[in-house]
Amino acid sequence: MKETAETVIEYAFNTLTVQAIQASLQRDNQRSIKLLEKLSFRHSHEADSTDPDVLWYLLKMTN
Repeated sequence: MKETAETVIEYAFNTLTVQAIQASLQRDNQRSIKLLEKLSFRHSHEADSTDPDVLWYLLKMTN
């Protein structure tokens, strides 16, 4: 799974020239949290009061 995600991230940044990738996931999904952190995503914020169990992660393109 990590290798596939790395390929998609590389394509997004290098071919599509995306500046950032945002991901949302359920707070209790520890496997996804660990994967995002291994891929250098950083916790950016938590969802608003309409869905408090959602976490948001962000990966910015580096120069």
